[in-house]
Amino acid sequence: MTKHLRFSLIALLLLAVPGAKADFVADGLHYNLNSDGTATVIANSDYKNMASVIVPASVTAAGNVYRVTSLADSCFLDCEMLTSINIANSVTTLGNNCFRFCSNLTSVGLPSSLTKVGNYCFAYCFKLSSIVLPNSVTELGTSCFSYCTGLSSITLSNSIKSLKYSCFYSCTSLKSIDIPSSVTKLGFWCFWGCTSLTSINLPSSVTELGTSCFAGCTSLASIDIPGSVTQLGEECFKGCTGLASLTLQEGVNMVGYNCFRGCTSLASVNLPSSLTKLEEDCFKGCTSLNTVTCSATTPPTCGSTTRSAFTDEASKTLYVPSTCVDAYKNAQGWKAFGNILPIVATGVNSVGSDGIVLTSQNGTVTLTGVPSEMPVSIYSINGALLSSGKGNMSINADRGQVVVVKAGSKSYKLLVK
Repeated sequence: MTKHLRFSLIALLLLAVPGAKADFVADGLHYNLNSDGTATVIANSDYKNMASVIVPASVTAAGNVYRVTSLADSCFLDCEMLTSINIANSVTTLGNNCFRFCSNLTSVGLPSSLTKVGNYCFAYCFKLSSIVLPNSVTELGTSCFSYCTGLSSITLSNSIKSLKYSCFYSCTSLKSIDIPSSVTKLGFWCFWGCTSLTSINLPSSVTELGTSCFAGCTSLASIDIPGSVTQLGEECFKGCTGLASLTLQEGVNMVGYNCFRGCTSLASVNLPSSLTKLEEDCFKGCTSLNTVTCSATTPPTCGSTTRSAFTDEASKTLYVPSTCVDAYKNAQGWKAFGNILPIVATGVNSVGSDGIVLTSQNGTVTLTGVPSEMPVSIYSINGALLSSGKGNMSINADRGQVVVVKAGSKSYKLLVK
């Protein structure tokens, strides 16, 4: 039994039973009236036949006005007839399992007063296609949108600090998502099995990617890991079979066990100088991987004496700083590579008596001193043409990657800084 299934079964056992006695009933909704003058909408089996719900800002009972501030745990659990709900601008909390298994829910209007969305709140709302979380929301519970298989668009609050475990687990229609700069952590299984996800922007505020965070995101084509993420969790991108481009920015120091295992489209990898450790099997099964560039001047720990970090190293080429070639040739794990070659380790490199100068700064590669009619081509290390022309030129490229510059009859390699 998987960990996720065990968590789900435990959550099911903890679900509140609908039908608790209410203090007050109005317009079909059942309320508990609190001593502080607030009211909570509570679960009731009467909701099973409702197609739409409007939660009011207040209710009046026995001449007293109560402000509606919350929807209780399991409030609309398993209300399969419910298609739309609008919540007044007084509610601050949606309880755990609040709309879980509302399989026909398509429209949700959330108020700007909302601050907390509970665990499994919208889990298994299969037809929910889009939702906007107001910027007042500071907390999303675990598995909040798990198995929302129709969810293709979501706008996150810019006040959320973390996306907890399984937050978007198996949201198979989600194509892209912008993570706000307030987020510092993506929990384990956060985007597991989001098979339509093609792109995601990780801001520099993010410091942690949990275990299996993007595992099984088979349509994810590229990812840029900011240097603020110092460690990548186990199986973080395992089975991302469409991942062709990977950039690890300076600051990343450890890549976890099985992290990129089975990323069969990944052709080249650029590892930053901050790297200190690649755990076992982190690039196992990356059958298209033919070029690895590592900018670390001290060979990082690479797998173990019994298990490698890579597959079939003898067929691959490793590029390392020119002063460190011998160190890599004698280092555990790295020495298995078939070819270990030097890269240009500085951002500025004079390339011969012809006066051509290659410069790399802030991700921009610039060629100067090139005769105006001399053909110039710039390639990625795996042979993809990045730019071509004649004479002086400049291009933007991902930091940490190695580019091959052909000017006339000469070729040069440069590490993009």
